[in-house]
Amino acid sequence: MFSLIRIGLVFFLLHVFYSSLMAQSSPVVRWDFHSEETLPLRSRGGVHRDVPGPRPPEYPDFEPSNTAVKLDGDGAYLEFDDPGNASEFDFSNGDSITLEAWVQCDDLRKNEFVYLVGKGRTGRPGFESDNQNWALRL
Repeated sequence: MFSLIRIGLVFFLLHVFYSSLMAQSSPVVRWDFHSEETLPLRSRGGVHRDVPGPRPPEYPDFEPSNTAVKLDGDGAYLEFDDPGNASEFDFSNGDSITLEAWVQCDDLRKNEFVYLVGKGRTGRPGFESDNQNWALRL
């Protein structure tokens, strides 16, 4: 049985860049969870929004009202629809991407990992089980 993983106060910043955009340093998408995102996210499982996130004085670069998302584990996640072919989330061999996430992990056993953000391996009928495009894991 896959163990229940408790992940608290997940704060994602996803910065995805094509090689041509690297010099501009402008993120394709950023999820900071203190307002409704422009790319709608759907909650699956035990997802709790508006949880206090990293805040000053411990984290002086964050807003005093910063919020995060708490995932109860046991498969809880946020998802969004693939925008389609040749979207900002599609990459080819040699393309550069940068992913960043602020995570407070309350429970993780030896040799256990948490899938933080990624594209692929959805388990949907008609798709290969190893169709991973990209991922960031803890």
